[in-house]
Amino acid sequence: MSDDNLREIYKQDCEFYRYQDRLKWSRFQTIAMIEGAFLYAIFKVELSPSEALVWSVFGALLVLITSVVSYKDEADALSYMDRVKIFEEKFLKLKSRATSKFLRGYVLMRATIVIINLLNVLVMVKVFKLWLG
Repeated sequence: MSDDNLREIYKQDCEFYRYQDRLKWSRFQTIAMIEGAFLYAIFKVELSPSEALVWSVFGALLVLITSVVSYKDEADALSYMDRVKIFEEKFLKLKSRATSKFLRGYVLMRATIVIINLLNVLVMVKVFKLWLG
């Protein structure tokens, strides 16, 4: 493979990494907006207990689905980053600067998503208890 082809592949992998990383954080922001909207609907809007239960289940499912897709975006981004690092080490003779996943925000984002989903379960339990009466 020629140097021009390798450079083009490298550039594309870098672009794909940036795209997937931005997409992941965009989905994380979407999770926050969905969470805020459904919590507002449950606790601030005058809803019957059955309506509140429906909204809590619907909101929690949306947050869960968006969380799973966000994890997939993260995995895709990391796969492109692995390819970029291999190219840099092999062809550009650059040493890989190992940045911890904690500093890049992966661990914090994952922890936040897990906490949000666990709290959604608690909200659903509370609303279910209200529904039972």
